[in-house]
Amino acid sequence: MKLRSLAVFALLAPTPALADIASFRLGPKVAFIRGTGDVYENFEQWVGAGGELGFELLFIDVFAEAFFMSNQQYLFTVNAGMDVNFGSDFRFNAGIYTGPMFYVFPKQQAEPLVVPPEVRAELESAGVNVDRAIQTYNDVAEEEADLSRLAFGWNVARLVLEADVRVAPVVFFGLQSTAGYHYIISGEEVAAGSKNNAIDKVALEYRLSPENQQLLREVVDAREVDTENLNGLNYSFSLYFRLEI
Repeated sequence: MKLRSLAVFALLAPTPALADIASFRLGPKVAFIRGTGDVYENFEQWVGAGGELGFELLFIDVFAEAFFMSNQQYLFTVNAGMDVNFGSDFRFNAGIYTGPMFYVFPKQQAEPLVVPPEVRAELESAGVNVDRAIQTYNDVAEEEADLSRLAFGWNVARLVLEADVRVAPVVFFGLQSTAGYHYIISGEEVAAGSKNNAIDKVALEYRLSPENQQLLREVVDAREVDTENLNGLNYSFSLYFRLEI
């Protein structure tokens, strides 16, 4: 009786398919993408078109996504983790992943620094060479404009749920939903932090008062990076066609 029960259990228990050991996939995706924080608010629209490329080897799943959001706005992700699969012609997949995210926005025109006359007078009275400071700022303004169009993040944990159906021998059509907990820092934040450090050096050189330091920070939009506001949530819903071999 025990042998018969073991035989029945062996027949019913799921066994790893070859595709779970080594597989390759690619295909187009259309996704609704949202998240918390200024980076996601900068997207002009919430629906992106793109694709996915990935592989699975020895139960480790790795895939990359690329989405065009609109007007030179892009989102890229790289994900590594593990998943479980149920079914054959109609499948349900669940996985947990981690990995980086990259955001690209249109380049903004670099604007020259303009110091209001009253601020100039206060800084010059403190011994600051305002014209030299303006020239130094304008020399690096282009680099800051390039940096400000980028943002970088990391999905600490990203849950991915999928349901799809086989529409051809190696082609699936499905629905995917994701939810991630991330840390993101924008290039604009990095640039603001760099300017804040530069003002700290100027303050030491010219022995500026706290009031004059604050004036400089307001003029050039310098501030410390607020590490407490880097974390947040992101989520997406997408339709995909997937070639899987």
